[in-house]
Amino acid sequence: MARVSRVKKQGLCMEAEEKAYQVALYVRLSVLDGGKGGSGAVKAQELFLRNFIEGKPCFFLYSVYIDNGESGVGFCRPGFDRLMEDVRAGKVNCIIVKDLSRFGRNYIEAGEYLENLFPLLGIRFIAVNDGYDSISPSADFFSMHLKNLINHAYACDISAKVSPVLWNKQERGEFIGSWAPYGYKKSAQDSHKLAIDEKTAPSVRRIFAWRMEKLSYRGIIDKLVQEGIPSPGVYRYQENIVADSRFRGGAWHAETIRRILKNPVYLGHMVQGRKKGALFQGQPSRALLPKEWVVIKNTHPAIIDPFTFEQVQQLGSRNIPLSF
Repeated sequence: MARVSRVKKQGLCMEAEEKAYQVALYVRLSVLDGGKGGSGAVKAQELFLRNFIEGKPCFFLYSVYIDNGESGVGFCRPGFDRLMEDVRAGKVNCIIVKDLSRFGRNYIEAGEYLENLFPLLGIRFIAVNDGYDSISPSADFFSMHLKNLINHAYACDISAKVSPVLWNKQERGEFIGSWAPYGYKKSAQDSHKLAIDEKTAPSVRRIFAWRMEKLSYRGIIDKLVQEGIPSPGVYRYQENIVADSRFRGGAWHAETIRRILKNPVYLGHMVQGRKKGALFQGQPSRALLPKEWVVIKNTHPAIIDPFTFEQVQQLGSRNIPLSF
């Protein structure tokens, strides 16, 4: 009995020790913690998982997948999407998370992955702190469902309490995002206010100036690359604003340029509430029309003057090449 107990504690069964697994470590920091615990909290979670697989010869680490500041209510997350791409490509056959809540808090969708999709794809799933290992004879599906249901109820409760607070912050013009828009940084005095980032603001001004010269999005990207200016994702990774290594080699894209040129934040206006959803009211997240956004004027220093911004908007509506 002692041997069985020890195996259960380790999350390994005898059959598992005979098979080699290409392991994906999945790390998620909640949307409420994103930008607060930051890379330190992400690294601590990653280290916990690395320590778990250390010394276990059946585990070979393929990659670490990170979602920093992403809600567990849904599964549309960049890190998770990348993980599933590798799963479907046959590169990964074992997923390990700290606990079930890190995987997801929607018990219906989580159950669909754990009960149907992962077994179909031959994926072993381990939630370390919950003592759950999908291939263990002692795997308790009832307990797993109960924990997922509790996680879902917790998310609903938090949503009901936090959403009104966040909406009020938006109405007051307080910044509530995980990281500041490109060209800005969170103020050292108040993280709910934006301050100009002198390292990236000049690049924003160049982008607008080049567009005023009627350069296409592709032409602007070529200029940025020639001058060695890193994309927003790469810059945030270099500055340890985000920890996910997938940003390390990110390139400039036409959509990134388009979003920058259309964002009123560069006029000094706080623009938030582009999406809306409330789990506790049964409302999934949905994109809102620009007229529905929460825009509070003159909340921070402007990077672009109104005349330049308006001229660029008019260029976008004319027959000026956008991508070529």
